[in-house]
Amino acid sequence: MNLFNISSKKLLSPRALFIGSTLSFAAVLCFHPLTLTAAMDDYADEASNEEEVADTVYSDSIQLVQSEQYGKALEGFRQLVSENPRDARAWNMIGYCSRKQGDLDTAFAAYEKALEIQPNFPAAREYLAEAHLQAMLEQASWLRDNNATDELADLEIAFEAVAAKVRELQAQMAPPVRNPYGQSNRSEPTIRVIKPATQ
Repeated sequence: MNLFNISSKKLLSPRALFIGSTLSFAAVLCFHPLTLTAAMDDYADEASNEEEVADTVYSDSIQLVQSEQYGKALEGFRQLVSENPRDARAWNMIGYCSRKQGDLDTAFAAYEKALEIQPNFPAAREYLAEAHLQAMLEQASWLRDNNATDELADLEIAFEAVAAKVRELQAQMAPPVRNPYGQSNRSEPTIRVIKPATQ
């Protein structure tokens, strides 16, 4: 069968010519390298804009954290993970804000999610450890309130042993890398370790 009716000497109808030329033009547009490049550039621009919006939401939320507005900051971080469930930074900060509000269950879950996504994430590991310390303090308060003096004394001994081990590990580390402006290379708020005074 001859698709173009050439051998039958029939002329194609104007409608058939229009459809054929339109399809040919569409094929050129779709498969021409410059057109594909332009389409890919448009996609990259859209992705770049989405990243800029996410970075803005993250920065705005960090500013809220720094002014201790944890509830408002949580809204921004939750927006980020709803749009990108693999955003380890946002999960980490959900944990941070939740911990600061006393919601340790949510904090532990968020830190675990951040570390599941990005196992090599020092800030998430630090904040997870701080959540464990906060949980320890809650238990210490319970022991005090219930006059469990022996258990509270044992907890203090355990805490001092852990604190000594942290100081030992810290002494083994190289000093942190700082940028030319004297700031740490971390974007999250930092909590400074205060060494107990020697007696």
